[in-house]
Amino acid sequence: SRGAEMKRSADNRKQKRTTKTLLPLIPYLYPIGNAALGLSKLPAMGKAGHKLLDTEHSNVTYVPIDADLEMPETTVAPVSIVEHFIRKSSHRFQMAYCPCRTANDCKDFPQDVGCIWVGPATEALDLPPEIGRHVSVEEALEHLHRARDAGLITVFGKFKPDAVAMGVGNDDRRFMTLCNCCSCCCMVKFLPKGRHEYTDIIHRIQGLTVRVDTNLCEGCEECTKACTFENSSVIDGKARIGADCKGCGFCANACTNHAIRITIVDPTFIEEAIGRISKAVEVST
Repeated sequence: SRGAEMKRSADNRKQKRTTKTLLPLIPYLYPIGNAALGLSKLPAMGKAGHKLLDTEHSNVTYVPIDADLEMPETTVAPVSIVEHFIRKSSHRFQMAYCPCRTANDCKDFPQDVGCIWVGPATEALDLPPEIGRHVSVEEALEHLHRARDAGLITVFGKFKPDAVAMGVGNDDRRFMTLCNCCSCCCMVKFLPKGRHEYTDIIHRIQGLTVRVDTNLCEGCEECTKACTFENSSVIDGKARIGADCKGCGFCANACTNHAIRITIVDPTFIEEAIGRISKAVEVST
């Protein structure tokens, strides 16, 4: 039919090989990140920010390190949500390095553990091996767990800037971000400097709570330094978690006294997250 022919033509245009990316620009973005997001509060710049972030459709979730979680014994760990999308995906591209940690010359976490891009749009990536390579489901799962074993926190979902950076911004509906982040280098840390609604694209896992055990907290402020979203503070010598906490778990990961407890009590959180993210991004053909 005419409709099917037009769809095939559109898909072919989307699958045009991509040989260039915007990754070389990342080292230049770090010095201006806070200032650039600050300018987004101006009306004209705010509209540009909304368009780049695609705030209407973007949907991102953090998965804390399993060791920092308290759950009923019968509850499956939330990393299984990410594993689900990797197993379901038709294509996967694994970065050979982390652009953020490399640009920031990170000393605390491995620079050679990069993101995994998932979905049909990644088939178009035709890049040299020093940037990354196409991988199998098994290789992607192995990389995911290597990252988590290194203390990196998984953030995944639809995040248009990543698709734009990789040269497939016109096909971002079929491009899933699966980043392995540290609190010191992830460029998402710039979002709180912009409009408040920019951070609304990040959704906490359903039923996840973050609490401080004041008997263990010494007010060292390590959690406030680690909080990407500026939702941790120390008041009267004790840490406090803000109402806009995204549940990333960076604070718990940084607390040497194990005073911050992350709990998941809602057994339906996996179905909720899979359903929510699936509406935002397609990972299979």
